[in-house]
Amino acid sequence: NNYRDLGDTKKARKLHEQALILKEKYFGKDHFELAFTLDSLGKDYKNLGGLKKAKELHERSLKIKELYYGIAHQELIETLTALGNTHQSLKNLKQAQLCFERALKIRKQHLEPN
Repeated sequence: NNYRDLGDTKKARKLHEQALILKEKYFGKDHFELAFTLDSLGKDYKNLGGLKKAKELHERSLKIKELYYGIAHQELIETLTALGNTHQSLKNLKQAQLCFERALKIRKQHLEPN
């Protein structure tokens, strides 16, 4: 998000919250379009110190992406990494490791053979 990149994470969070409300109203609560906004909002909360909320948002995004894309699709990598980073910040190191290992496994599955 441009606002986050410019250092205004509070403004980014506000805009992502508004976008989430609109998308939920238009698409419903489990549509894949929400996953990307949930991840952005999760990053905003993490950067602002709201680690538990960030974890909840990334977990919700992951569930939606798994339903839409399956459990081993490349689209899950960013969410798993963000969730792993959040677990790491929360000192849930085992959970962080599981997220990172799963993301790495998916990445390896989709690499072109050399």
